[in-house]
Amino acid sequence: FIKSLSANDNPAMFGLPNNIDEGLVVQKRTRQVAVQLRKLAVSTSLSSNFNKALWRNQLKGVFKVWDTAKQNPLLSQKPPIMDEKVLTMNPVDGFVYGEMERTWKLISILSHSLGGLDSVLYKTGSLTPQIEKDGEDLLKGKVPWAWAKNWWGPEEPKAWIREVVKRKVALHSWIERIESGSLFGAPLC
Repeated sequence: FIKSLSANDNPAMFGLPNNIDEGLVVQKRTRQVAVQLRKLAVSTSLSSNFNKALWRNQLKGVFKVWDTAKQNPLLSQKPPIMDEKVLTMNPVDGFVYGEMERTWKLISILSHSLGGLDSVLYKTGSLTPQIEKDGEDLLKGKVPWAWAKNWWGPEEPKAWIREVVKRKVALHSWIERIESGSLFGAPLC
């Protein structure tokens, strides 16, 4: 039966215009051109020495997203300590607690990385090789490897930060529901 199904669905069946594929192609190409232009602008600026004013200007969007995220009080809450309790937990609860630990680590990495960049760009911090690498990746519109190796999220840095924050908030509510014994009492998302 499955082999008899068409690989291409009629867009009208979903209430979409017949040329929807063309629109998606144009949208994807536009995004690719924007990324290439950003890389070109960054590569010409990186060919010279470190330019604090340029970095400040081009990274202000990333800092704005991070500053907004830091206003959420749940972001700075450490996860509950898992000691002997983990040994008696069911696997789903243990998974949620483990994901919270992992997300806490991501928040710490973000805080350290962006704090270092902030210190260099707006204060009197030193430009270390790691801070420079993270900054160059962000300027190129890439998630720094120091972040990405810990969680593979969206490719765009601002979206990546937002998703980590959403993840932390969601896991916090899941842990509250675990502690009240109602994790599956309502939809998780």
